[in-house]
Amino acid sequence: MSTPQDEIISPIVAGSSAAELIQQGAIVMRVENDSLMAAALARPRRLQDVLRRALEELELDPEEAHNARYSLPFKNRGEGGDEITRVEGLSINAAMNLARCFGNCSCTARILNEDAGGINLAGIFIDLETGFRVERPARASKLFRLKNGRIITLGPDRMRMALQAEASKGLRNAVLAGLPSGLKSAYERKAILVASGGDPDARADEETLKKVLAGFAKRWQLSAEQIEVYLGRMHNEDETVPLKVEAWKGRHIADLRALFTSLRDGQIKIEDVLGVTDKDPEDRVVVRPD
Repeated sequence: MSTPQDEIISPIVAGSSAAELIQQGAIVMRVENDSLMAAALARPRRLQDVLRRALEELELDPEEAHNARYSLPFKNRGEGGDEITRVEGLSINAAMNLARCFGNCSCTARILNEDAGGINLAGIFIDLETGFRVERPARASKLFRLKNGRIITLGPDRMRMALQAEASKGLRNAVLAGLPSGLKSAYERKAILVASGGDPDARADEETLKKVLAGFAKRWQLSAEQIEVYLGRMHNEDETVPLKVEAWKGRHIADLRALFTSLRDGQIKIEDVLGVTDKDPEDRVVVRPD
């Protein structure tokens, strides 16, 4: 005689209808969630241990600290002209590392619906100990605007990439919204310290300078002079004065590493930041019809 447990774990047989497959999946998911919640309540987290593990990971693997933050320069159009400001924060890498160290939680990105212009998604974070749930929206557009102004529809491969990128953003936003503020602040401070070489206000050491410049040169063929112009716009009172390499400090290195992450992940176009034409700018200009 079969039991409910036998039905849950029995393999999916050929000929099962779509409704039956969905029902089986829902049953398995419910059992998994119940098991995770029971384990979370039996072994509650200690925030001190969470923070210690997260910070230790940054020290053990400095490359994670380099990828932990993003920096998005943008033009704030106002009456006084185009003022360039920055939006900064923790990256998807940082969000997932923190969620893993936080433990006893569940996070995912889910497709909600699709229309002619794009696909709507939701990033979801659930604290299994408290039942606290956070959801953040995201949207993957099906349309691109080319440099000549013409709008095209994405093909399957590019649409898949756009969907993955927006799912990551929604997931990041949900996870970071659900985690304690103190944990995020301490992690970001540590990431800045590691990325800057140890002291944000000290002059950047020569070896670090060489690595950062080499990274931008290899990926985007950028010269030191071009990066000096960018840092001048970001950090000098007179935005027309470049910030020379010999004046770079640890915080400038941390800023450049966060910018590198933003450019690499396609969150911003390099031509908007440094006036350099990207090899394939069509991949990164998304048109949002709504």
